[in-house]
Amino acid sequence: MCGNVVLMLIIFGLLAAIFSTMQYIPYIFNVLKGKTQPQRAGWFIWFVLGIVMFVSQLAKGGEASLWIVLVHIVGNGLIFLLSFKYGDKSGFSRRDYYTLIAAAFGIVLWVITNEPVLALLIAIAVDALGAVLIGIKAYKRPFEETLMTWVLGAVAGVCSILAVKDMSSVLVIYPIYAALNAGLIAAVVIVRRKRLMRAQPLPEQPTPVAALEPAD
Repeated sequence: MCGNVVLMLIIFGLLAAIFSTMQYIPYIFNVLKGKTQPQRAGWFIWFVLGIVMFVSQLAKGGEASLWIVLVHIVGNGLIFLLSFKYGDKSGFSRRDYYTLIAAAFGIVLWVITNEPVLALLIAIAVDALGAVLIGIKAYKRPFEETLMTWVLGAVAGVCSILAVKDMSSVLVIYPIYAALNAGLIAAVVIVRRKRLMRAQPLPEQPTPVAALEPAD
């Protein structure tokens, strides 16, 4: 592989790490300002999944990839904790509990499987459960989501795809999922905001003063 290609892979890898880190900043900022309300169960699933991934990679001798997983653990965990004060006060819904049970079952399967590809697909499925909960919330209350976070997440996913040396390998599966995941949530937020704004009734226009004056 020529030097220019290697350099491009490194650059896209660094960009993916930068955008992955940056995506949490506007979200946490908006949560603290009361503009964004996190979907508690979804962020909890991502937080726990990150911890399991970190421990699994650490046990297998992973080093270089651990710090970016740690960034996601800190970001997802912080948002999950903030959800108790700034999120939905009603707590977990029945749908949340069912999804959490399914996610727990998936994580157990992921831990005990010895097939790398199957483990990757299970991890994506568990991650997708959290994404579905957040996506539903984004559809119902799009103005309570931070659009910039999902845009940055989609960009990070695209950069991760471009950082994969062999596009035919299984290593490209998760970056593709990550880009689609964040991109779809961003699209839901954009489309729903536009539709809700169009559905709002127009304010009544004040009657011109000239129309109120009696005719001569």
